[in-house]
Amino acid sequence: MNNSRAHAALSYRFLSGRGEPKDPEQALAWAQRAIAGRYSRGHYYEGYAFYQLGKRAEAFASMRRAQAAGVNGASETLAKWQQVADNE
Repeated sequence: MNNSRAHAALSYRFLSGRGEPKDPEQALAWAQRAIAGRYSRGHYYEGYAFYQLGKRAEAFASMRRAQAAGVNGASETLAKWQQVADNE
């Protein structure tokens, strides 16, 4: 049984602090489980977890994989992050 969507949902909860304490390390672990189960939205959450951890290169790489997979919101997130990077 593939629980990748549930893994992604847990990743989101740890990223947002909704229902769980905010914890990007836990979010990253759950996102990577979703990715291992071939759920492309996991790349989106992995990117956000890396971003929250200050690992910008990894965050951009993950979000680009999400964008390439057609994950909704990935293009907008990349554009926003690029704008922030350009202003730093």
